[in-house]
Order: sequence, then C-alpha cells, then structure tokens
Amino acid sequence: MNSKRRNRTAGSKSATQTKGKKVVKKNPAKQPAVINKSKCNYPRHPSNPFRPLSSYGKCFDILASVPDGIHREKLSELLAKETGKKLRLAGYDMAVLLSAREEAVNGKRHRSCKDGFYVKRTNDHVQLVLS
Repeated sequence: MNSKRRNRTAGSKSATQTKGKKVVKKNPAKQPAVINKSKCNYPRHPSNPFRPLSSYGKCFDILASVPDGIHREKLSELLAKETGKKLRLAGYDMAVLLSAREEAVNGKRHRSCKDGFYVKRTNDHVQLVLS
C-alpha cells in the first residue's frame, strides 16, 4: 500500500490528501468582504438610539457628524465603506433611518427605526434633526 494517495472528493480537483492533511486551494476572488466591527471612523453621538457598532448606529453617526446634511448617494457610499457591505445592502440599512420623515416625527416609520429624531429631506440632500 502506498502512504500517499490522491483523494478526489465531491468532484474537487484541488483537494489532495497526503498523510492525513487536506490541502485546499483558495480563490481570492470568492472570499467574503471583511467587515470591520471593531471600530468606527465617526464619533458616537450621545443621542444615538441604536446599538453601538451596528449598521444603523454607524449610519446615524455619519449623519450626525455632518450637521449641514449630506447627499444621499454620498451617505450610501460612506456607510458601505464603514460597514464593509456592498453599496446595495448599505442602501437598505440607510433606508431604515431615512424612513423617519419630518411629517411623522413620532408617527409612521420603519419598525426597526427608533424614535427621537427625524431626517429632513430636500431633493437628494438629507439632514439629521434631533427632537
């Protein structure tokens, strides 16, 4: 019997078995995005009602760090960079915060969006207003 043998499992050509060790080639193009949950580049606002280092909390902190407001696309790009998510997924998190509209200060909003603030909109320009 030969101690070295080639083991092809589940049609994988990259898996070999030598003396009980399995070697698998990694494809760098298919690795998941690295999410940096350990720190935030924006200071935490004292009125932030969301959990620290959550995506909603980071979005709130980005909006609070720009008192004059920010363009909606720029906010989406900054949130995607901060959370490590794709632009489309960051847009979903941003939409939860933007559901707090001026006309409904404590009224209808997304169920994950907490009370105590609303977002003032002027075309594509958004501004956080604390109540």
